[in-house]
Amino acid sequence: MELTSRQVRKKFKKMWPDLEYIWLFDRKIWLCLPLEELKKALAASKIPKMQWIDEFNDCDDFALQFLAETRRKQYFAYKAGTIARDSRIPIAMFLGFGNKFRGINILHMLNPAIADDGEIYLIDSTPSANRIWKADNYNNNVLYISSV
Repeated sequence: MELTSRQVRKKFKKMWPDLEYIWLFDRKIWLCLPLEELKKALAASKIPKMQWIDEFNDCDDFALQFLAETRRKQYFAYKAGTIARDSRIPIAMFLGFGNKFRGINILHMLNPAIADDGEIYLIDSTPSANRIWKADNYNNNVLYISSV
């Protein structure tokens, strides 16, 4: 499934009406992967195996590195020819900063992704979490979303 940037924004704003910042740089179309593919990406990732180091390698670093890792794998798949040359569409995965996740009030950064079922999932690649869950606006509050 593919979504336009406008559809992505609308989906995030519907989930979190108070979401103020959605930065989608230079993209018009986003590719929504199946949830199973997102789960496989997290399971195969080396990022959750890295050590948490306060203020040096913490939640924002894990989110940034997981996003970069998935984009890097997509790039190399493209170069190897396993992704069609005419389907160079970025994955609908982003950086997200918020103040409540899984019902706990905490400042945290992770990776919101929109899957091909149209649902928003939150991917937390930190060593203590290393999980994906379906987003909701009661237990999760995202304040900022960025594509980079």
